[in-house]
Amino acid sequence: MSGKKQPIKPTQSQPPIEKKVVKAPAKFNADTNPVWKKVFWITVITCALIMLISGWGTGYHSDEMDQNAYGKAVTQFYLSGGKDTSFLHLKLPDGEMVAEQIKTYGGLFDVIVNGITGVLNLKYEYDVRHFIIQLVSLLSMLLASLIVLKLTGGYKSALITFILIFLTPTYFGHSLMNSRDIPFAFGYVLGLYMLIRFFQEFKPGNYKITLLLALAIGISMSVRIGGIILYGVMGVMFVVMCLTDNTWLNYLKATRNYAKYALHIVILTVVPYSIAVFSHPFIWSAPIDNFIFCINTAKKFPNKIPLAFKGEIYNSLTIPDDYLTTWLGITIPVAVFVFFSIGLLFLIVFRKRIRHMNYLLMIAFAGVFPILYAKFNSFALYTGWRHLLFVYPALVVIAGCWFEYITIKSKWLNYLMPLGVVLCFSHPIYWMSKNHPYEYLYFNETSDGFAKNYYLYETDGWQLSVKKAVEWIREQDNFKNNPRNIICTNSYSPVRSLILDKYGDTATKVVYGGYNARNTKNWNYMIFNVNLLPPWYLKNNYPPSKTIKTIDVDGKPICAILYDNVRNDYFGLMSVSKKEYRLADSLLSLYYKEDSVTEVIIEGYATCKAEAGDWDGSYRLCKRGISLYPNNMTMYYISAMYCARKERYNEAIDYLHTAISVGYPLNKTVYEKLSQLYYLNGDEATAEKYYQEWLKAKE
Repeated sequence: MSGKKQPIKPTQSQPPIEKKVVKAPAKFNADTNPVWKKVFWITVITCALIMLISGWGTGYHSDEMDQNAYGKAVTQFYLSGGKDTSFLHLKLPDGEMVAEQIKTYGGLFDVIVNGITGVLNLKYEYDVRHFIIQLVSLLSMLLASLIVLKLTGGYKSALITFILIFLTPTYFGHSLMNSRDIPFAFGYVLGLYMLIRFFQEFKPGNYKITLLLALAIGISMSVRIGGIILYGVMGVMFVVMCLTDNTWLNYLKATRNYAKYALHIVILTVVPYSIAVFSHPFIWSAPIDNFIFCINTAKKFPNKIPLAFKGEIYNSLTIPDDYLTTWLGITIPVAVFVFFSIGLLFLIVFRKRIRHMNYLLMIAFAGVFPILYAKFNSFALYTGWRHLLFVYPALVVIAGCWFEYITIKSKWLNYLMPLGVVLCFSHPIYWMSKNHPYEYLYFNETSDGFAKNYYLYETDGWQLSVKKAVEWIREQDNFKNNPRNIICTNSYSPVRSLILDKYGDTATKVVYGGYNARNTKNWNYMIFNVNLLPPWYLKNNYPPSKTIKTIDVDGKPICAILYDNVRNDYFGLMSVSKKEYRLADSLLSLYYKEDSVTEVIIEGYATCKAEAGDWDGSYRLCKRGISLYPNNMTMYYISAMYCARKERYNEAIDYLHTAISVGYPLNKTVYEKLSQLYYLNGDEATAEKYYQEWLKAKE
């Protein structure tokens, strides 16, 4: 015995312990049937033809008049070597000033479009402009489908993804003419596609893929500076890759070539920033400060734009908390919500069986985060959710990808799956075909449709209906036989552009007039769009008297055409302003018989009667006017004067304070009246207070 411990040998009664091998769940496989590829490309081409053919000649809107002028001004800035800075204080051809905030938008898309229309020597460029926008939109749909193809490996889910976006009325409608949000949506989805390729193909020496990603981010920022959000998506993806992909992380650890990594970072920083600066001439003068200014403006767009929401009037800077989620909920087809929910459920339940799960998480983040950010940071929004159209392709990627994982044993039932998806869109398809080109006005199946929401929400914000109105007017004999037509409209820029630029009609004059100003302008025709009309006006006075034709959607007018070659309203109100009260009373009494609900008519008629000494008649008109228009300060003031004459001083004081609360200016006359009323009512202390205010106002 050597004293060494001998190893214990296993005996037959002690069998060796076997390690249990836990098999990983089998990954989902794509449907590789070659028929799907053919069907996919046939569908893409067919849908492209449908959009491009049906979209030709779509109406025009004021935003693109501004954008077109901005693109031309930016082009002149480049051609002049930076000397021409007219883009900073931009005017339309008619002299109307464009909102100063337009300088914070990128101009590259508009410069390219203007370059193309210039080369083609087009006198009226908007149809070609729309054609290019539609192509860009189709590319955004295609890119979303290619993302699905890249992540699932199958054309079936790519096909369904394309169909889901194409058959979404809101996205389709904006695709016809929206030169701001659709190009940005394209840039954003292009950035997402290149991010996936970047993380799949990255190597320290592969600068090509880094440059392609940098260009994609730059393209997004060239439209809106908000494209910088792609850096946030990239950061999230980097963290997800480090946590979920050991192969990728180990590769980074093994190849510690920091100089090459630094060069990649430089490319990803310098190239997009350079494109952003190049496409934003405003940034050139102060590359850092103005860049930050553009970002802050994008976060909180300063324009106060009135909007209708749930039957109330708000402005774009003080929207309710549920504004965005409500608009999403009532305008996106129900089928998309269902498919998106199933897609999220698939990601959770079958996360171990899904290939490229990390990339799908990135896409989900890219779609959901901007919505949450906008909701919880009081992001300035108007015209529904159009400012967030750019996230929609990402959301639909999640809604469409899971179809690849559904296997039906019957080959023919499997082929019918896309058809089943299309049938789920029967309501949107019917509505789109019935109301083209107003697809952007769609309300989904659960919201009771457009007609039920007509008085609750803003509708034809794009004013495309005015094109049909102009075409209809030009066919009328009264118009053709009158060499001095005047068209009044609350959609001034598009109507003027159509009349002057498209039809070359220099004889017809176009003037601006809103729902009150229309009665104070001289015209024989009026094109009166619903844009920015408050709900109470729509209910009380739309379409107004003298309407001879309406452009309708679901039986509700979105544009009214008025004709009046007598104009008792106009000449009556002019007589009031000239203090010719007898003539004014005669003219306005005739017009009031036809139109007893227009605010400016009631106010003018009440003023006329008061000045003519018919205070009882004036007060009756004011009471009716206040019941319809509770913010009319003039009718409160007249009512106060009536009650003072009747020695009803408490009522007179209340009316006068109400007039002040809704905007009546505090001047020496008001202070004098208040002082007198309080004195007559026995309140000498308050009377003295307003008397002193009157003395100050006199100085």
